[in-house]
Amino acid sequence: MNDYYFYRYKFKEMPAEPSFVAEEETGTPRDVLGSKLAKAELRIMHTKSKGDVEKYHNRIYYHDGVGLMQLQNNMQLAITDENFKTEKQDSHPFLNVVIDNREGRQIIGIEKNSSFKKRRGDNNSTQRVADLIAESVSNYLREQGRIMEISPVARKGELWKTVMERIIKKNKRVRSIEYLFPADDEENKPQKDTALYILMNLLRKSGSSDGSFKANYAVGDEKEMKMAETDFRATEMFASKEHYQINVQFNDMSIVRTKDKLYAHTELLERDLADFTSGARGLKGTFILNDGLDKIYESLKGYEDK
Repeated sequence: MNDYYFYRYKFKEMPAEPSFVAEEETGTPRDVLGSKLAKAELRIMHTKSKGDVEKYHNRIYYHDGVGLMQLQNNMQLAITDENFKTEKQDSHPFLNVVIDNREGRQIIGIEKNSSFKKRRGDNNSTQRVADLIAESVSNYLREQGRIMEISPVARKGELWKTVMERIIKKNKRVRSIEYLFPADDEENKPQKDTALYILMNLLRKSGSSDGSFKANYAVGDEKEMKMAETDFRATEMFASKEHYQINVQFNDMSIVRTKDKLYAHTELLERDLADFTSGARGLKGTFILNDGLDKIYESLKGYEDK
């Protein structure tokens, strides 16, 4: 299972302007996006500050209003041969992007992995991918006077209040709480020689790059979480929230606190993605991935800021 951060998208009016990928398209902006997904013709590209265009290769699968895009990044890796000579070689790691373009849905799930690095100022690496998709889809719509806007399913607020709200009002249960120390966060490193700095280094050395510690819960109900709140408050006193993330996993979705935002994300099964790419429907005649997106959509209802 891989972790996916979720976004919503909408189409906004703007003055019409020429586009270098303009094509004869008819229908609503959602129809245009659906057509590009169905034909596997959605070109992902980014226009740089000097006007140069960088293209990102992708492969698209599309069934019943849902698109699955495998999106490659453009990177160069330093490779050393047996003679100790080092040279850079092109590399194109990829991640999955799930686009639910069905009427009334318009949600995107972006896989969080190491294919795309976090930009300075972003709270996680999926934001860069979301911006790429918004820019690329907008290129097809500009002559119609439309652009695509993508925003994360997130809210501002106090984490523990949100956790207890989901438990009490929505009868959800917490499976685990994980404290994460991202290795790629160069902006918010704590001062050297502090207890937190030492702990972060120990945690990172125990894993491949990032460090974390995790608490699992047998019940995850209101009573158990009130007891867990003591540990949470102690951590708040121990370190600034700028230095770590907290991931609270419920039985239906997860919430991660990054700085001042609470982001919604969840896992998608590789098996369901594989069935989708191969065109294998489930016993009900539908795709299991699409059915899973139905449940995710319900879980995300009302989560954003009012």
